[in-house]
Amino acid sequence: MRVKSIARLTTAIIPLGLLMAACLETEQYGLPQSVYFGEEGGTQIYHSDRLPFLSKISIEDGKKYARIRLDYPSAESTPDEETSVSLDWLTVTYRYADKEIEFTALPMTEGKHRKFKVEYFYGNGSAETKVNQTR
Repeated sequence: MRVKSIARLTTAIIPLGLLMAACLETEQYGLPQSVYFGEEGGTQIYHSDRLPFLSKISIEDGKKYARIRLDYPSAESTPDEETSVSLDWLTVTYRYADKEIEFTALPMTEGKHRKFKVEYFYGNGSAETKVNQTR
């Protein structure tokens, strides 16, 4: 009888645990988890399911960062409106009409590797992209 109770309890808990784990996963809203640039730099554009209301670019140690609060355009706005934020060698541009996010990296002049973390904050979640540049 005790074995049956444990088996019933286990069959109830396992699906519940899996459901909870699925809810805790970070949704990327169509954005990449990682972006890679070569030493020459360049630009990469990604389409997002929706734009965040706040974004933060930071060096991995968190000691240096830049934040941008995205003010969505009004109905009278032109479709080409955009907002950018830059920190050191990386610029992130948000294009409202197309829900695009553009990453632009300057060419490397020193060092062998550099990286940033771009965090996006939504009303009900967050996402993150790691940006790496190597020689």
